[in-house]
Amino acid sequence: HLYLGGPLLIHELDATTAAARTTVLGSALERGERPQHVVPAGCWFGAEPAPDAPFALVGCAVAPGFEFDHFELARREQLLPRFESARPLIERLT
Repeated sequence: HLYLGGPLLIHELDATTAAARTTVLGSALERGERPQHVVPAGCWFGAEPAPDAPFALVGCAVAPGFEFDHFELARREQLLPRFESARPLIERLT
């Protein structure tokens, strides 16, 4: 959820299809921005402020639940072999 600030880029790497996609979180609906976004299970994701955004205040809700025992941060060496086409993104965010 975007609460305040400029647009946020949410980058997803789909483990099933090896596809990369980006969604723009923002309040400019007329430009295709979205006020919220759901990242499906099985996707690695990361986020960064859009190039023209000085900051973005965001929140994240997890459903149906979240347990830290199942939380895993992605590692560059783990992602690059599976998502070679997203190399610049992975190198920037890891």
